[in-house]
Amino acid sequence: MVAFPDFNEFTAADTKSYSDTNWHHDEYVAFRTDSGVSCFAYVYGARALGNISCDSRRMPGFPVNANGQEHQGTPRTESVLREPSNGPFQFWVTTSTVDDSVKVLPAGQRLVVNDTGCAVGDEGLLACIDGDRHGFVVSPKGSWGF
Repeated sequence: MVAFPDFNEFTAADTKSYSDTNWHHDEYVAFRTDSGVSCFAYVYGARALGNISCDSRRMPGFPVNANGQEHQGTPRTESVLREPSNGPFQFWVTTSTVDDSVKVLPAGQRLVVNDTGCAVGDEGLLACIDGDRHGFVVSPKGSWGF
């Protein structure tokens, strides 16, 4: 498994170039990695990113014992999210839609609001952490949540 990376080693990306608002005027950020993982998170003012979730058709290092294995039919999406919402991040097999239309966050960059956010590294690495100090690492060498 890969250790959680130091976000200071990543270049800060312009959060505004990855953000938009929904029909309720709630601001969010959305991005995808070169390895095909699409992520979404709400922006809580200048305070934090929250409700981070990521989906992929083939997530690097996706755990074979992920929750929700009853979703074996198509479409089958590999997801990581906080479920239950007050617990650690967990990997799930879901029927979520993968949004391939969002902008790629290049390797070596991070999207952060205060001390929350996500960073994309080389070789399929993705790491995110939220305001409750829960997070996850996606890596071909093993993905895990806390």
